[in-house]
Amino acid sequence: MTDFRLLIFVSYLLFAAENSFAQYNSFTVLQSRELAFTASEDSVYAPKKRVFSFQKAIKEMDIVPVILFTGAAASWNTRQDVRNIRNDYAPRFRYTYDDWLQYLPGVSVYALRLAGKRGRNGIGRAALSHGTSLAIMGILVNVLKYSIRVERPDRSAQNAFPSGHTAMAFTNAFFLDREYGQEIGYSIAGYGIATATGITRMLNNKHWVSDVLAGAGVGILAGQLGYFFIDRLFDKKGKKEMLSDGTISEMPSFFSIKTGAVIHKGQTGMEYGMEGIRFLLPHWGIGSSFTLASLPVDMGYFDRMLPPDYIRRGKKHEMIQTMTFSLGAYYALMPSPKWHVNLKGAYGYTVGTEEYITNQLISPASNKIKISHCSLRNAHRLTGGISATYLLNTSFGLTAYLDYNYSTPSLSYTVRLPDNPTPELSFQKNREKMNFITSGLRLTLLF
Repeated sequence: MTDFRLLIFVSYLLFAAENSFAQYNSFTVLQSRELAFTASEDSVYAPKKRVFSFQKAIKEMDIVPVILFTGAAASWNTRQDVRNIRNDYAPRFRYTYDDWLQYLPGVSVYALRLAGKRGRNGIGRAALSHGTSLAIMGILVNVLKYSIRVERPDRSAQNAFPSGHTAMAFTNAFFLDREYGQEIGYSIAGYGIATATGITRMLNNKHWVSDVLAGAGVGILAGQLGYFFIDRLFDKKGKKEMLSDGTISEMPSFFSIKTGAVIHKGQTGMEYGMEGIRFLLPHWGIGSSFTLASLPVDMGYFDRMLPPDYIRRGKKHEMIQTMTFSLGAYYALMPSPKWHVNLKGAYGYTVGTEEYITNQLISPASNKIKISHCSLRNAHRLTGGISATYLLNTSFGLTAYLDYNYSTPSLSYTVRLPDNPTPELSFQKNREKMNFITSGLRLTLLF
């Protein structure tokens, strides 16, 4: 009976926290509208240059993600107890509706707009805020998944923390709440669906309770950051605040989130990350970046280390996840008031992860052996790049970037050969030159 109460408590913690957040958010939306109406009657609107403040950004966030992250940490040592409850009451639970349930709150916003029901923002601004929130959520989830490497309860993979399904569901629930939170029923429905998604992930034995609580926190935080960034684009009336010519007289520092493609030997991967620059002199600044990337690795190196008469069947390239921390110098030019051009040279350190692959070896005796895994050892990286930023207003811009990266990591492949008399795995290392290009877009916040 005690175990059942614990499961009820976890469900209540998820739903009650988000329900209280929905009520708080609905109140602040109505309150802000009243303040804006009063201001429009008592004063004449005069656009001012916006200055980004991290203190103001923190004040605009609320405490709900902190509560959920605290709950994830507090439940870490008792997560097996919650899993035991699942095994006692629903050991054969296998339903996949959580795969589509996570998207339902977000889809509902667009369905309501198509039905003619007005929300807080126009459809363009709402979609831009939603897309930015999803991009931030994807970055946070993948960075945590492939750095902490927590094994799933069913031992199917080592990427349990945090729950991506739950993060997606709560990001979409936040989106529904922000656009239609003035009617509390929509908020309760959105967060109720998100809570059901998280609980179903535990019932399907795909996640621990700590994974779900952290995923909910990431989803809410991503929604807050997405709206915070996009709200810098618009004035109080909801219209885009365009940059007037000549309003910026010095080079602004910036913080940005980025997504782009990784091109290596004709193969394409993806990268996500964050980058920031602080200009200490009129044109010179110091910057740093954090990037999570999927690098296509040439399996030809593996073919060359195989014993004679062995044939490999599988892909020519495999994707390996990497994390890179970089620090470097930046030089900036401002050819016009609305355009910034940056050149950079940076040093980085890459941390690779271990990836399971599905290639097969055909031995002389026609035995099929699966390759266990391959990994990329930590490596140094040199990066040179150029970027161009178009200023949408005095505090926000859209950046296109192109970087060239050079590194020589050591790749390790693990194989079990049929004629190996010991149960130990055989290892082989090869050093590969990875000269690759990354190119994409950044959402840039100026300050």
